[in-house]
Amino acid sequence: EHVLICNETTTEEDIACLIFRAITNNKRIAPTTTITITTTHITMTEANRNSTKPLYCLVYPEKLAFTTLNHICQDIHELLLNDIRLEQLKNNFYMFAVMSSNATNDLCKILAPFQVTLHDLSFQRLPNQILSQLYRNQWNNSRVHDISTEPPWIQLYKSEQVAMGKSRLIHKDIQRIREIHKTKTVHEICVAFNSKNIDLVKIMDRFWSYHPCSNKVKDADIDEKSTLIIYHLNISSCVSKRINDFLFELLFLQHINSNSQMSQCFHVNPNMIFLIEIPSTLDRARRTLLPKMFFYLFFSTVKFATVQVSAQNNEFEFGKEAQYAIKWMQKFFNGNLKFFQMIFVLHFFYKKKKQ
Repeated sequence: EHVLICNETTTEEDIACLIFRAITNNKRIAPTTTITITTTHITMTEANRNSTKPLYCLVYPEKLAFTTLNHICQDIHELLLNDIRLEQLKNNFYMFAVMSSNATNDLCKILAPFQVTLHDLSFQRLPNQILSQLYRNQWNNSRVHDISTEPPWIQLYKSEQVAMGKSRLIHKDIQRIREIHKTKTVHEICVAFNSKNIDLVKIMDRFWSYHPCSNKVKDADIDEKSTLIIYHLNISSCVSKRINDFLFELLFLQHINSNSQMSQCFHVNPNMIFLIEIPSTLDRARRTLLPKMFFYLFFSTVKFATVQVSAQNNEFEFGKEAQYAIKWMQKFFNGNLKFFQMIFVLHFFYKKKKQ
């Protein structure tokens, strides 16, 4: 399948390429006809074409810029729906779908005669079943993963309060995974989402940083059976809602396509683990919005394995410097420290000007 999720930066060229791929993917198939002759009449039966075709899907066209949406409506009419194109494509069997959450946008109005209503489909169970088929996630609950679980799997880390040490707990879990998989080469990659805009070029570079083509280590082991790739997705409080679409592509479609803005693509492999850090609060502009409402991909009907980080499962440990500071503070508040007032005399040297 080939899925393009639209946003305000999606171009007309991106969508036109998707349509061209859909209608040119397979060779034109001439209809095969069986002729049966009897004494009274001749029967012509066209063979049933039931071969599976690749799916090309356009998602959320309502998020396109207004001018782009208008151009796409014209393109679809010219490429698929006018009389000449319908005649040319009548023997070309392709699958092109449009999914939208707004049936009143112009593109959906044009395609209204082709609307399909899905019956007997449980939207509560289906997303979780898909998740369990893609990863080793239990589709009927959100229990925390056993660290020894074989990849691929996904786990969220969240906390009700800030400064609970989500990153620190993730690093501890990664070390435990390393100890369990001692015979494998473990690549640990942190991908930070710390801006409203998603810098796709930098993000893709981070995703591919384990590969020899990126890190210039020609003999690096990338065999799926002998390597384990752990991605720590560190999501900050200043991201936009587009992060939901990006993570949907990454985690559910398991493929990020190249487009007019980015030449790279990325595919999720079976030897990958995703540990995702969710911010406890959002930035000042959206502080009143709950993270569960903002990150709707993670907290809707799909049940992701989630670690609730707290002082109980992530006790704060004081290092040597912190211990010295605490000892100093204890002595200070107990009045056991002696202070010496030191006077610094600054000498200014100058030359006397000649008269």
